[in-house]
Amino acid sequence: MTGRAEQMQHAVSPFSNQHKWELKWRRIPSRELSKLRSGMVFDTNSRKERKSLEAIASVGLIEGNQLQQIFKLKKPQIRRMESFNLIMRHFIRKNGQDIPFYTLGPTSAEKIVPGFVPNYWVEYQIEDVLNRFMFFRLFDLLKHQNANVATAPKPFTGALELNGNLLYVYCTRGDTKDLQMLLKWKPFTDRMIIVTEHIQYLKPLDIFLQDQKLKIRAITDEQLIRDHSQFYTFRENEDKVFKWMLESKG
Repeated sequence: MTGRAEQMQHAVSPFSNQHKWELKWRRIPSRELSKLRSGMVFDTNSRKERKSLEAIASVGLIEGNQLQQIFKLKKPQIRRMESFNLIMRHFIRKNGQDIPFYTLGPTSAEKIVPGFVPNYWVEYQIEDVLNRFMFFRLFDLLKHQNANVATAPKPFTGALELNGNLLYVYCTRGDTKDLQMLLKWKPFTDRMIIVTEHIQYLKPLDIFLQDQKLKIRAITDEQLIRDHSQFYTFRENEDKVFKWMLESKG
């Protein structure tokens, strides 16, 4: 592969950890948390707001623009949710530009997530934040199939419920060691989608994919960002070599 196609294949994703990122977390001091808890009122009758809160609870966080685009929340709604501490705004900085994103706030968390751990978000690394952005891009792609966001154990970023079945979503910025360990020691029979910056990053998984009959597809950042996205499947090519290949359109 040469020329433009090769350049596109190796283009750096806007969500690549190769960029210089900086996380700017907002933390809740214990004194402020006690004050918030003493006067907590879970204040939303909006189906859209509740659905967005449940999605954030399942995955951990969501980009600000995604709250508007995916859940159709208007800016005044988001500001109101923030003022009631239903959500908390944080920033991730890229090239001097702050990108807002949201975690659960203490008011909603106490109702939606029993056993809520204050400041749970500070455990997230930059890759964790970017992976969650990509999870919601995948959800946006599949929501026309009536998909719902669901929680999933590690190493998965989250899950999507489709037609009563769970589709486990593994997002990576390159490293797949945790998924390799899962496939090595535990038979996996559920459906899975991998979101990766480049399909080449999945090369270490080849040995597991050839030995197991996994129901698995993959999609790259580039495909997710395109108007007409395509998934990859791991199958034999004409030379009897197993590799990731784009599914045919239509």
